[in-house]
Amino acid sequence: MLHVLVLIPKSIEDPELGNIISTATSALKQVNGLLAITINDGNIMSPGGPPPYVKVIEASYESLEVFMDWAQTPAAQVNEDLYNESGVVRLFYEVNEF
Repeated sequence: MLHVLVLIPKSIEDPELGNIISTATSALKQVNGLLAITINDGNIMSPGGPPPYVKVIEASYESLEVFMDWAQTPAAQVNEDLYNESGVVRLFYEVNEF
């Protein structure tokens, strides 16, 4: 199983914040093999103080292969500049269930 995290920094203000959330969730929903997608509700917390992020989007997929097939399509590349310029961090990692 593959998990994807999209970390959206506090420095992004409305309406750009809403646009990034909308485009990111719409894009993640297009991937075949989507198992779940969630977004934080309320503040993000950390034992070291407030983290530099305001939103976390998490998505789960059947496999890395399915996600990577999508990541190489033009649809996946549409918002690359917006995310990079805004400081959006995207992470993906395989997981095992215990």
